[in-house]
Amino acid sequence: METTLGSQVSKLPLKYSKNASAAVSGGPASPLDVQVSDVNKDYVFLTWQPPSADGASHVLGYYVEKYDVSQGEWVRCNVHTQKMCHYPVFGLKEGTLYQFRVRAVNQAGASRPSKATEPVLTADPLEHTRTTVVNVDIGWTITITKDELEGHVKAPFPPTDVHACEVSDTYVVLSWTEPEPRGREPLTFYVERSLAGNSSWELASLDMVVNSPRFPVFDLVKGKQYCFRVRSINKYGVSDPSEPSEPISLGKPQAVPASPHSVMAISDTDTSVLLQWKEPKDKDDILGYYLYYNETGKQDWNTVNNKPFTKTRFIVHGLKTRGEYVFRVKSVSRAGNSSYSDQSQAILVKSAIHVPSAPSAIAMLLCTGSEMVLGWKAPARNGGAHVCGYYLDQREKGMKTWREVVTERSCNTQNVRYSSGCTVISTTGSGRQAGRQAGE
Repeated sequence: METTLGSQVSKLPLKYSKNASAAVSGGPASPLDVQVSDVNKDYVFLTWQPPSADGASHVLGYYVEKYDVSQGEWVRCNVHTQKMCHYPVFGLKEGTLYQFRVRAVNQAGASRPSKATEPVLTADPLEHTRTTVVNVDIGWTITITKDELEGHVKAPFPPTDVHACEVSDTYVVLSWTEPEPRGREPLTFYVERSLAGNSSWELASLDMVVNSPRFPVFDLVKGKQYCFRVRSINKYGVSDPSEPSEPISLGKPQAVPASPHSVMAISDTDTSVLLQWKEPKDKDDILGYYLYYNETGKQDWNTVNNKPFTKTRFIVHGLKTRGEYVFRVKSVSRAGNSSYSDQSQAILVKSAIHVPSAPSAIAMLLCTGSEMVLGWKAPARNGGAHVCGYYLDQREKGMKTWREVVTERSCNTQNVRYSSGCTVISTTGSGRQAGRQAGE
């Protein structure tokens, strides 16, 4: 499919694959573009895009699944559906390859899974900072590790800079900086929390082993503020607590975006239509738009694109010649899809016809005592319809006014003393006058 960028049509086609049939009747299509970020020893952060087709009812949320490549089994990560299109996955095994995928859920059931991510290796992202290579001579180097330099460190120091790196209306993800020096022995962490203004602390990580400086907290109460602190642990003991974080609370629910408006379909070719629309006033969180069409007289709506399209003009291909269609559009965000826009006016699919371009290269082919014969090249653009013929204009030498020679579609003039030009005509009108013959 071609897209329009600004006022021009992109020559690079956008190819969309058709959505697979729903896993259950009335179920949604699959989520799209699952991405993995912030990879740590036992933690990753996932984002994705909502499906282009909700099914018989709105999408209620998502299930996230993980796949340990060494085990060969998909396992669900969340018990309750996740409403937003992002999720922290905790409790992974260090040094293990994982893949992830997501299913959308509506009242009819769960969708087919999204395309799985590429395998991701869980590891310490800062491990490379603990090794230094020193050049001591040509061809000789010495590798120095912080483990060797910090072998004297026994009981660990507390972490620093405890803060929230991700905040949603259902969870927060805590982040902190490992102590410096860290010591040779492997570190794990305890996470503690307290209501803001309260001096009583409780264990937030409970019986969970925290290997990375990331920890998602799901059981917070809306409207309340919490402070968090972290302790380092190694085989020699437990550190003092870190400085408490600033007060942290759950975020406000992100609303789905408003619908686009002013959807308009414009004739393009005999199998395509140019669709354009206006974006909603508040567009900050919008990832793009999903487009839909319906052939008038039929019940089913069809999805045009199964990846959000970021512009506001799009050429819809593959339509029936002289078929009549209406269109509508949705806004897409991490909070979900908007409601449908108002549908466009119905349009009959046929080629757009425009005024043709001018003929060119007028030349005198023959000149006798009573007539001259002129020739010219046909217009480069016929405007979408067959060129019916041409009108000839003439003027007397030295005069400025041009006049039509004959109203018939002819290429002959009657007077050698006159120089001539021509105008091309089609079923929608005439083009600009061609260049005048040289040597007037």
